[in-house]
Amino acid sequence: MARRRKIGDLTGSEAECYYCEAVIPASAMRCPSCGKFFSSAKKLIAFSVVLIVVVASLSGLIYVKFIGGHTEGGNGLGPGPEPSDTNRFVNIVTGLGTIKIEMYEDTAPITATHFINLIQAGEFNTGASFYRAETNFVVQGGLRQGLATTVPWEDNGLLNTAYTISMARSGHPDEAADSGSGSSEFFINLKHNTNLDEKTDTNPNGVEYPYVVFGKVVSDTSIVNQISLLPVHDEGGIRILDNPIAFESAFISEN
Repeated sequence: MARRRKIGDLTGSEAECYYCEAVIPASAMRCPSCGKFFSSAKKLIAFSVVLIVVVASLSGLIYVKFIGGHTEGGNGLGPGPEPSDTNRFVNIVTGLGTIKIEMYEDTAPITATHFINLIQAGEFNTGASFYRAETNFVVQGGLRQGLATTVPWEDNGLLNTAYTISMARSGHPDEAADSGSGSSEFFINLKHNTNLDEKTDTNPNGVEYPYVVFGKVVSDTSIVNQISLLPVHDEGGIRILDNPIAFESAFISEN
């Protein structure tokens, strides 16, 4: 390693390069003759590199905790309400595995309770399936023939972000009369579908009566993704799975 040393009659502002013996300024960090860095320069460079790494790491932690954390749901799956100790979970068992969905009983009580009642009544244990898959949009399931019982539209302000679930319904999304036509069909958003959220100045492509978010998949999203990529055919303008994924059972759990 290069170093500076004073010798002989060199002035206080001069030093000699340890490697090539050239006389150089005492304050130099690098020999202009042989190009060697002195030990003090190397230490400064090493310190600077370490400092940059530390600052970058701290910046990442600060972003995740204080910035990114405000838009992430507590389940780590993207924007959404924080998990509640009182919310229950719907477990849909399929041949591909079990999809676990947190019910937003605290923020969507009307719709979540309606859905839980269907599960507890055993409505999804026979004839229910995931039957529709729109790439980069939604996976839809439930009882395709529907039920006589419907659920009133609920204005809870929740957004149709990735892996949230919403009630499917018939009619026009801008008509009040059609807003409460949801029954036994639901869909899982594959991304943030802003066109299903409320129409606002910042979201002009939304609807007057947004689709009601009442839960979110907490595991296993890989099954949802797998279903979304299965073969489909067109049926009245929607993409229906060639082989629907049947619900083997559906049940409620506390955690």
